[in-house]
Amino acid sequence: MLPEWAKGQALIRDESVPMSAALNEERTKWIGKILRLRQISTIEPGMRRSDLLRVFKTEGGLSNPTQRTYVYIECSYIRVSVRFKAATTESPGLGENPDDIIESISQPYLGWSVMD
Repeated sequence: MLPEWAKGQALIRDESVPMSAALNEERTKWIGKILRLRQISTIEPGMRRSDLLRVFKTEGGLSNPTQRTYVYIECSYIRVSVRFKAATTESPGLGENPDDIIESISQPYLGWSVMD
């Protein structure tokens, strides 16, 4: 174990998270509830970008109007990758339109936040 003075902020934060069998069980239930019962599972291909934005928010990093990574509003470590089809044929690919159609959405996965 490192002395406190030798630890970085990330390590100190990680060590400050309470751990116990009961807390681990509660965390597992929370993740299961989010993945199965909450809004994440309601987003499907054929829905619009505006529907997605009720449950997810945009994430930094590389993106374009037809493909982007989104993070769950309640926990930014839960992410999905989404592909879109432009809502109109006029100037497709020039910007994100709330009416763009979801072509595909990945299974939720965990990842670190990306800051631009």
